[in-house]
Amino acid sequence: MISLSIVKEPFSFFLSFFLSFFLSFFLSFFVSVCGIRVKEHTSIYLSIYLSIYLSISPFIINCLIYFFVSDALFLSLYFFISLYSLSLYLSKSVHNLSIYLSIYLSLFIIYLSIYLSQSVHNLSIYLSQSVHNLSIYLSQSVHNLSIYLSISVCSYLSIYFVCNSLIPT
Repeated sequence: MISLSIVKEPFSFFLSFFLSFFLSFFLSFFVSVCGIRVKEHTSIYLSIYLSIYLSISPFIINCLIYFFVSDALFLSLYFFISLYSLSLYLSKSVHNLSIYLSIYLSLFIIYLSIYLSQSVHNLSIYLSQSVHNLSIYLSQSVHNLSIYLSISVCSYLSIYFVCNSLIPT
């Protein structure tokens, strides 16, 4: 924590001198890049005016330094704002994601139910066709077997009766 007693006049004078030098350089560069026609010493006059203003008001600089450095007020404010905006963004993103997921899952379930019902329908048709074919095959087999058995039984009985009639009693 920096107290106000450390930051005195030399610091504000150095800061005003540095700012006036920077502004003089920046203004001359800006004027040369933009091609604005001004008097030769306008940027120097503006930087001198600013340096005088900053040297007259050291209280403002001390307050700014005190608020921005001590207890990390600026940093905590910045983190608070950024975390608050991040939490708003994340809550909105999670809300949108939940909407998208619910829509996607409901469509997926509808598609899956249609697909499964179609598959079950096709499977039932296939199984009923197979059972029908099997029943036709079995009925023909049983019919042929019954014909074969009836012929066999008839021939056996006829042979039995013929043999029985030939044997004297």
